[in-house]
Amino acid sequence: TNGDVVTTGRKSFVVLKMNDGTKMSLRPNTVFKVEDWDPTPQAENVALRLFKGGLRAITGAISKRNQGAFKLRTSVATIGIRGTTFDARLCDEECKAESENYQEVAANVSQVVGRVGCIKGGVRAERDEANLARAMSVGAPLYEGDAVLTDKNSFAVLLFKDRSRVTLRGDS
Repeated sequence: TNGDVVTTGRKSFVVLKMNDGTKMSLRPNTVFKVEDWDPTPQAENVALRLFKGGLRAITGAISKRNQGAFKLRTSVATIGIRGTTFDARLCDEECKAESENYQEVAANVSQVVGRVGCIKGGVRAERDEANLARAMSVGAPLYEGDAVLTDKNSFAVLLFKDRSRVTLRGDS
């Protein structure tokens, strides 16, 4: 209900299912608040606040009926959501530690055309013209121009924006 605050512990998470079908998974160490939830037809409004941690959400009927009604607020931004799946995360030291595992992608890289949906073993993306290579993980972005390579006994399922899927076997 409006004003509810949900806090997850260091080794916990929670999945929230809202009355319009929205599902949200809150990561460990998350502080989250339902500031406004009004499913009334013609007056639909959702305002959520992420104070700390992260979440993954699949929006439900409210954002599908009223594209301006669903908002996620953080300390640095307010995001308007238009009927989709999204992730949000606020972090400090843990993000710095995780980012050391990834190389930066040049600013002139083409747009994201898909994401890695499933992975087993070693999978990487290379860009010849930029001389970049990066290890792939579930959820990692695929950019236009990426060459995706799988190690022996590995595979990856690539999910594209047009809803097509490609499965790469080992040594691809």
